[in-house]
Amino acid sequence: MAAAALAFPALAGCDVFSSLTSGDCTTLLVPAISVTVVDSVSGGDLSHGTTARAREGSFADSVTTPADSSGGPLGIALAWEHTGVFHVSVTHPGYIAWSQSNVRVTKGSCHVNTVRLVAQLVRVP
Repeated sequence: MAAAALAFPALAGCDVFSSLTSGDCTTLLVPAISVTVVDSVSGGDLSHGTTARAREGSFADSVTTPADSSGGPLGIALAWEHTGVFHVSVTHPGYIAWSQSNVRVTKGSCHVNTVRLVAQLVRVP
């Protein structure tokens, strides 16, 4: 069992084995932040080919989505199971960079409480 506990270091704040009997504590990872990226005028999905970053103190997470992905709007997930006060930024080719400070992520009974953001990007003139 010790080897299994070492295999899940990202769940240090959640007793992995208690999830088998407890109500909402599971072994699934939950993102701290989910960012939906859209065009500010059309509302069209801009999640493909976008880079999203979240920084909290010395912790940083970054995701760049493939430009050739297919499908509908995606929430870009960041900072899995990490709490704190984040600065979130989003960049997409042809658009002005977007950012939001003081994004506060709290811990629930086991997992983080995901903060959902909508980044409305403005096209570069």
